[in-house]
Amino acid sequence: MQDGPLREFDLLRLLDDAPREFGLPEARHDAHALYRAHFILFHALYRLRDELWAARAGHLAIDPLAI
Repeated sequence: MQDGPLREFDLLRLLDDAPREFGLPEARHDAHALYRAHFILFHALYRLRDELWAARAGHLAIDPLAI
């Protein structure tokens, strides 16, 4: 992993390399697929942020340029 914030695209690439396919190769050439990948990613990030906050386990700062 990496210390410090990640860019959205870098996180999508990391997820694409994970065992479970995230769909980024298709998204690189299709605007609708890229929007769908962005929406799913940010939905998951906001849920994770809320869970971390509720459990007092940390804070996740979310911004399209730095996560």
